[in-house]
Amino acid sequence: MKALTCEMCSGTDLIKQDGMYVCQHCGMKYSVEDAKRMMIEGTVDVQGTVKVDNSSFVEKYLLNARRAKQKEDWDEVEKYYNMVEQNDPSNIEAIFYSSYAKAKSSLTNEDIFKRQAIFKVLNNSVSILDDNFDLDREEEHMKIIAEIAQDIIKMSGSSFVYTTKRTQYGTTDNKGETYELFRSLALEFTKTLDNIVQKYAAVDKSRARALIELNITMFEYMRDHLYSTVNGKTACNENIVRLHTLIKEFDADHEIPTFDPIKRAAGTGPLAGLIAGAVLGLIILGIYFLFFR
Repeated sequence: MKALTCEMCSGTDLIKQDGMYVCQHCGMKYSVEDAKRMMIEGTVDVQGTVKVDNSSFVEKYLLNARRAKQKEDWDEVEKYYNMVEQNDPSNIEAIFYSSYAKAKSSLTNEDIFKRQAIFKVLNNSVSILDDNFDLDREEEHMKIIAEIAQDIIKMSGSSFVYTTKRTQYGTTDNKGETYELFRSLALEFTKTLDNIVQKYAAVDKSRARALIELNITMFEYMRDHLYSTVNGKTACNENIVRLHTLIKEFDADHEIPTFDPIKRAAGTGPLAGLIAGAVLGLIILGIYFLFFR
């Protein structure tokens, strides 16, 4: 009789738990009937190319990952999205959320150097989303991109652990370094949105309008809540005008906004308004209707 071997990862350490055989390496579960099938005696001679269909595994892992995300169990989110990515390397949902979950967990650890390293991986993950955005799966991928936008905004307004230091001149802290990570992440995402819009150039740029409007929303949010300097806010306004100009290329009636020069930074700092749940809720609601109206 053949050894019981996991079809997912080829591991042989399977233990029966609650009536199911569970692979201790990847977590895949098998019923008793499945285990019997896997232990049939003899060998099978397979010639030629065999295409393995992992779609059922991917779907199971996605369901587990999404369920864990709803519970904000970030360790489980990372685990299951990693499994999805192993079986479907171009899955943009897994590419982002496997790294996002780790970044969320890092906010509860005061090691700022570790947090910076983890956010660097997250930024790199965001930078390749456009490479895997498939126009043939437009509706599905649009919804994922919208959800990613919501979660980037949510994280930028979340609480996190930071360290303080007392000196003879007063107390200082390193909160600003995490604010910079939030800004960098949001900015990287706007670049990715720009790159995805470019994919529509040879097809029908008007179909990319929702993405352009989403990018405008991101820059408005960054201007109002993530930047406190005149230069940062001005750069956001310049990008907003640029994006409105793109829309006018295929919608002649579209109005391009004008902005007065920013003389000084408004608000009290980079987190001014971030924890205002009503403001954040309105932004998320606006993004939702862009894609699901």
